Amino acid sequence: YVQVDPPTSKGLVCLVSQLIQFQEDAFGKQVQKSALTRLPQKFFLDFKPGGALCHILAAVYKFRTQQGWRRFDFTSPVRTERNVEMFVHVERALVASGLLPVKKVYVRTDVDRALVPALRDVVARHKGVVVDAPDEATHIIYPPPTTPPE
Repeated sequence: YVQVDPPTSKGLVCLVSQLIQFQEDAFGKQVQKSALTRLPQKFFLDFKPGGALCHILAAVYKFRTQQGWRRFDFTSPVRTERNVEMFVHVERALVASGLLPVKKVYVRTDVDRALVPALRDVVARHKGVVVDAPDEATHIIYPPPTTPPE
């Protein structure tokens, strides 16, 4: 996917920083209903051969080739939807490689029952599953504290 236009070290650094910035802008904390969950920062720091960054870059370049793009453009509002689609492609590649496990969420029984359907929707939107036992979970949702921390 890079034979026509081989990337340089400077080009890869720019691309990685643009990917990080785009995911922050599109999926960050300030976005109300983001389409995806941000990829963990440690994935962008995994420089091993066959590591997470390798899979991210391979998926990004493959997507670019499939779309017939000459270059990446993360600043154009017209391309935002396609860039989100590219991140879906990246996420699938990381799941397929076993680097991004499915999130398993347990909602404790002392969480307000009125919140549970909304929490389940959030988990489903972020491609997680709700499990019935805390020992199966990768994430546990606790109720808010009754007293503020000192």
